[in-house]
Amino acid sequence: MLAFLKKRINYQNKYLKRDTKGKQIKVFVASKSVKVLIEKSGEFLSLDGISFEIWQLLGKKISFQDLIKKIEKRYDVSENRLKVDVNAFLSELEKYGLLKVLGKAKS
Repeated sequence: MLAFLKKRINYQNKYLKRDTKGKQIKVFVASKSVKVLIEKSGEFLSLDGISFEIWQLLGKKISFQDLIKKIEKRYDVSENRLKVDVNAFLSELEKYGLLKVLGKAKS
């Protein structure tokens, strides 16, 4: 299972600040995008489109396989390509301390 470290986020113009993995992180959530600022390094992530859809789905503690199935229904992409791309995106979120894997994901 996959889940955000912050259990609930209201997706309407919210702001979240947390210290994770020794990094000060600010997350700004709007109606159709998420902006993440890692203060120490100055790195900035902008999540919109499919990455924002994944962000929203992750707020529901969804399994990797269910996440893939939901996205696959909306986009014309092969399951294997989708798994590779989504896994890379989830790894980035985990790297910044924004995601926690709650069990062994089946790919």
